[in-house]
Amino acid sequence: MKRKALILLITIEVLIIVFLSFLVVTSLIERSNPYSQAIDDFSLKDEPAHPYDATYWTYSFPEFELKPNFTQKFDGAVIKLSEITTIKTNNDGFRDNKDYEINKSPDIVRIIFLGDSYTFGWGVNIEDSWPKVVERLLNENSDNKTYEVFNLGVPGYNTAQEVTLYKNKGLKYDPDMVLIHVFSNDLSNFTEEELEAKKYKQELNLKKLPEYEIERLVWEKKAEILNRYLINMSLYWENIDNPLKELKEISGNKTVIILDIENPTDFSNKLETNSKELGINYLKIKVKYTKIHPLDHHPDKDTHKRIGESIYKEITPIIDKLEKT
Repeated sequence: MKRKALILLITIEVLIIVFLSFLVVTSLIERSNPYSQAIDDFSLKDEPAHPYDATYWTYSFPEFELKPNFTQKFDGAVIKLSEITTIKTNNDGFRDNKDYEINKSPDIVRIIFLGDSYTFGWGVNIEDSWPKVVERLLNENSDNKTYEVFNLGVPGYNTAQEVTLYKNKGLKYDPDMVLIHVFSNDLSNFTEEELEAKKYKQELNLKKLPEYEIERLVWEKKAEILNRYLINMSLYWENIDNPLKELKEISGNKTVIILDIENPTDFSNKLETNSKELGINYLKIKVKYTKIHPLDHHPDKDTHKRIGESIYKEITPIIDKLEKT
């Protein structure tokens, strides 16, 4: 009898340890979850006056794109940001203050940055986004080449969408180098995530809740969905691996670099290993990171500057080789 009691006690203790471990893992993951940053203190008074409206639905993959020749003032989507910035796109529908010719002269080196809202420069002006910081530094320190750096970042994109956009819009510009920021939320399948969030929002609408409350709850649902992907990372890694394989294949002899910025340690380790397996350059960027808002994890202007400077420093040896060709 005592033996059975002891076994039962040990079993209970093990279950408690497992449960507590799950809570710790979930907590650690939530710290890296861009959605969870904005959940707890969401309030109506923080509603943006100039909400994000720069995309349109394509009804075919990659599901949505930036509107071409578009300009708007911007101060956030769910969380109101302290500074009002300007979003402007060019005639090809990517964020820039000017249009570009398809063909380039021999003295021009072109670099394309792919990514989501972090690359896009959420809450900062285009000239302060890290792609344009890199462009400015390259041109300030080059004697015989002109550098054109394209920011093809789109808020909400995952790796597969970014590679598709590159095929549709980037390749024709014949870039010499492509840098793609791979972020932990790229594990999710955008279509499945949006369908689940949309269905949940429809259920909330039936309850006739205030609009801001519905948005807050949908935000929480997206955090829950992303946590599910992160906890089961290995099950969904093909959502990153397959697009990266395609990017390497379609880029041919062009230099491709994977950027690892602000990712959980386990994700970074797997991404670095995956990069080596694919034969793609991997660049881990470590800088002092400050958020644009206490409830919004996107980098502020100074962090974009630090990231851009770090990228510039790391790619300079590769750039030197490009300048000699």
